[in-house]
Amino acid sequence: GGTEIGAGSTVGHNCTIHAASLGEECLIGNGATVLDGARIGARAMVAAGALVTPETEIPEGMLALGTPAKVRGPLAGTSVDVEVLRVAIALGKPAKAEIVAIHVIEVRWNLPLDAILEPESERGEGVLDDAVKVAEQAGAHIETELVQAREAAAAIIDTARDRRSDLIVLGMPFRKRLGRVYVGKTVQGVYVGAHCAVLAYRQEETR
Repeated sequence: GGTEIGAGSTVGHNCTIHAASLGEECLIGNGATVLDGARIGARAMVAAGALVTPETEIPEGMLALGTPAKVRGPLAGTSVDVEVLRVAIALGKPAKAEIVAIHVIEVRWNLPLDAILEPESERGEGVLDDAVKVAEQAGAHIETELVQAREAAAAIIDTARDRRSDLIVLGMPFRKRLGRVYVGKTVQGVYVGAHCAVLAYRQEETR
């Protein structure tokens, strides 16, 4: 069969896409190869130079890296992260704003705040490395910061204040509890406590 490319998708230079299906608003990095029967979900990203082998499926909103490509992410445990980064870049890039991606490791109260948490730190560094790759695919440069704190909301607020940020962009995965859309405590805490403007990007309803 032929190749299907969804509305709003971007395909970089020197890409090979053969008999594959791309959902809406995909981003295929320079030099990537997507082979027969592969299916790239809506708003997913294939990194530069990646090889998506035949019949591989990259889920909606995810990032695929490597040869052969493997799904990395969601960036911080939720599929909304790639979309949030895109929003931040779209808002900040025209004004040449400094964009900082933060990953917070929440430290349990029974541990010292400076406890060495190797698995969490390695995961956090991976999350931020992925964020840099996503930004590069979108033609943007971002800074990253890995923070240990008791609560994510307080850490985000403090970091934004220290950096004199003008805007905090947060992601909200679509979740329901007891039949109602659930807003997590981090989003609520940042909304209430931040000194600057706050924008929460809520993921569309999953079906």
